[in-house]
Amino acid sequence: MNAQPGEVTFPPTFNAGLAPGAHLEYYVTALDEDGAVLDTLGSPTLPFALNVDAKPAIAVYKRWQFWVGLGAGVVAAAGVAAAVGVTQSPPERVVIPVNTGLLGR
Repeated sequence: MNAQPGEVTFPPTFNAGLAPGAHLEYYVTALDEDGAVLDTLGSPTLPFALNVDAKPAIAVYKRWQFWVGLGAGVVAAAGVAAAVGVTQSPPERVVIPVNTGLLGR
């Protein structure tokens, strides 16, 4: 690709091809107006390599599935607790006689 001096931008078709996992090798030769070589970065036999990283994974707590599952678990636990509370009979009451009279001498 030939470019004018200054900031170099890549064409949209080039950028569209940079999918995660893509591997790009490149080298740069800077020429003056007469075609003389001013500088080189890399070479055809030893180019620079660029690997396009995949998108980082989304943390578990940021996924909607986590929150739906957690909410369902809370609702299920509340239902089980309510069912156990309703179905269990209270303990039997045992009457314990207590003398409330005052002892006096």
